[in-house]
Amino acid sequence: MRLTSGFLRSIVGGSWSLESGAQSLSFTKGGEERVTIAYFDLISVTITRGFSTGLKISSKSRSVEFNGLSESDANRFITEVKRLASRIVAEKINAISSDLLAIREKFLNAFEGDFYLNQSKISEIKQLLPSTLRLFDHPFFDARLIDPKLSDFAQEYSQFVNPASNLAVARNDKYVARKKNEYRSLFSSLEKYPLTDEQQTAVVTEEDNVLLNAAAGSGKSSVITAKIVYMLKEKQFEADQIAVFAFNRDTQKELAEKITRLCMKAGVNGDEITVKTFHSFSLEVISEVTKKKPSISKLSESKSSLYKFFDEKIKYLCATDSQFLDAFVTFNSVFKTASPDESAIQTKIDYDNYLIDLDGSRSRDPNTGEWRVTLRTMDGNEVKSLEELRISNWLFINGIDYEYERNYEVETTTAEKRQYRPDFYYPQIDVYHEHFALNASGSPPNYMTGYLDGVKWKRELHSSNETDLIETHSAHFHDGTVFDLLKSEFMKRGIKPQRRPSEIIDKIITETFNPDRDIDFLVTFLNHYKATTMTPEILKERANQHGDRSRANALIKVVLPLFNEYERALTREASLDYQDLLNHAATYIESGRFVSPYRYVLVDEFQDSSQSFLRLIRALKAQEEETKFFAVGDDWQSIYGFAGADIEVIRKFSGLFGYTKELFLTKTFRSFQEIVDVASRFVQANPNQVSKTVRSIREAGKKAVFLKTYIGIKPDQELLSLLESLNSIGLKQQARLSVFFLVRYSHLSPRLNGLPEKFRYLDVQIKTIHTSKGLEADYVFVIGVDGGKYGFP
Repeated sequence: MRLTSGFLRSIVGGSWSLESGAQSLSFTKGGEERVTIAYFDLISVTITRGFSTGLKISSKSRSVEFNGLSESDANRFITEVKRLASRIVAEKINAISSDLLAIREKFLNAFEGDFYLNQSKISEIKQLLPSTLRLFDHPFFDARLIDPKLSDFAQEYSQFVNPASNLAVARNDKYVARKKNEYRSLFSSLEKYPLTDEQQTAVVTEEDNVLLNAAAGSGKSSVITAKIVYMLKEKQFEADQIAVFAFNRDTQKELAEKITRLCMKAGVNGDEITVKTFHSFSLEVISEVTKKKPSISKLSESKSSLYKFFDEKIKYLCATDSQFLDAFVTFNSVFKTASPDESAIQTKIDYDNYLIDLDGSRSRDPNTGEWRVTLRTMDGNEVKSLEELRISNWLFINGIDYEYERNYEVETTTAEKRQYRPDFYYPQIDVYHEHFALNASGSPPNYMTGYLDGVKWKRELHSSNETDLIETHSAHFHDGTVFDLLKSEFMKRGIKPQRRPSEIIDKIITETFNPDRDIDFLVTFLNHYKATTMTPEILKERANQHGDRSRANALIKVVLPLFNEYERALTREASLDYQDLLNHAATYIESGRFVSPYRYVLVDEFQDSSQSFLRLIRALKAQEEETKFFAVGDDWQSIYGFAGADIEVIRKFSGLFGYTKELFLTKTFRSFQEIVDVASRFVQANPNQVSKTVRSIREAGKKAVFLKTYIGIKPDQELLSLLESLNSIGLKQQARLSVFFLVRYSHLSPRLNGLPEKFRYLDVQIKTIHTSKGLEADYVFVIGVDGGKYGFP
């Protein structure tokens, strides 16, 4: 079969020809010499889609693409190549049929040994067997074409190399059951409580990559410790070949003490095991390679130092850089709020609820009497959408007078229609402005039935009355052109947008920028930016691909100047921050300047991994092909997003590390079942979380969770009232009660000015959510999750 680019395609994209022969395929591109690829060397032939349909052909030595094909021609060519390549492979196999049958018994003996069949074991066995056996691995192998005497062998081999095959799974399940029985006594006595069946399975599963999705309070540290004891008992690894990584010092210290204590109890020597935080390990790597211990930036020493730095730099840049000032004011007044996830907005009620989440107000429209939800603009107007809010605030900060929903100058009232009120009117130039909820295809959201009829009517009305109309669309927000378009339209009509006087700008900044909350957002962005080792060019490219391009580009104009100031500060100090530590260490490991001694790597709280943590782990694994990886995490407990953590590492684990055995710890020892049920429903409302059923060993036998939303005007008094009620319960029970107030941001912490002495039966603590690890209390109140002053969700 022969395919060519065709005359028109040749002119636009260059000429090519592609042909499938009996033994090989061949091609020419751009008039160059013909290239031949033997079918046996072929890896894949796949369809590509972009501006046109194409073919991608990959072999052991090259990869080449051919564009400008019809779907049917591409599929016919693939079918033909697969037929020919499969025949070639089958011919090679049939030619050595007797040789392959002769090694079947050797294969079966190797396969039946007493071991866990993981990926490294599969590789090891394949190396022991003749290379001819790997013909069964060929991507174009077709068992229907080979000698029938070989069919059973081919099937056995395919199940051997496939870790998810029934044969491999059954074999490994049998091995795991045998090992659990063999170590039953140890697993029952290692700690105060015997290991559960789930915990034991995790300990003796010996896959190269294991992801243990462990519910809160399910005993993950017990699994990590028992896993180490088990490996040392089995003599699979020496202690100095094992590394355990934690994300904070408290967990690292807890794990180190537990490993030492339980190894001693089990009679194995775990003294040489590495138990470190990622940052302390990175510090050692850099020191060993450079022979100099790096200095850690003073800005990294405390959160307050970093926040103070950014607060000062924002003030400095606003005072000295007019472009930054414009960008800063624009982002905070116009683009601070993110657009909604379109997939989550399916009805008008969904959109109204979204506006309410943005502090929208529900009221009756004074003109129609209908219920509506509105957002308040900076100059006091009530508008009906986020995009109208953005436009209104942009008009205000740029000194353009407007009237919102003023009556159209021509009477339009009929028995069926109310008086027409365009979105915006500009009295200086006598121009109307409609902002239509239309995407790039000119379509409104699905729930807006009849919307296009209204658009058509409005356009015709302006045309027939010869009134000047400016149009903007939702699509202009998505592609980032909305304000350039408006500016251009105003300039045509003699209005030049101008920044408000400095005293008004100062007032805008004061009203829209809250350092405690908003610098937290900037620091989170900085951590993600550095964790991915992204360049400004890549960041700008990503912004232009974002669904809300206007907001993304507005943010970049703020963050890049600030990040440049931050990097200059690090350079002046001749120091590194914590992201730099991880990135530098990963570079040294990747380059081989640091040689890893580790053959088994365990990571606790894996859900808190950022891209830089991930890079470090992959670098350690890549140095030695057989390095094994055991990760324990729970995407439900991811709390380090502010530090660059990306919970997608849980969902994409096998794509990052190769074939993975995913196990679960679903039994929690921490909470009552009634609390677990409420928390599970709440977490799994997010479709991006891994679905699992968590069971508690305890039941309260009564309702254990009450949801209370703060609606008062004196929050401190309401909190004191709650504490008085709890103190009364303690008095009645003659017991002290523990009470925790968890706050989203430190600036939302209750100002109780010291607890009254009469609260003798209460132990009260206040923590931010990301410092509440290991929280256990009789009563918990969560404050400000919705961003309000005091909210109790």
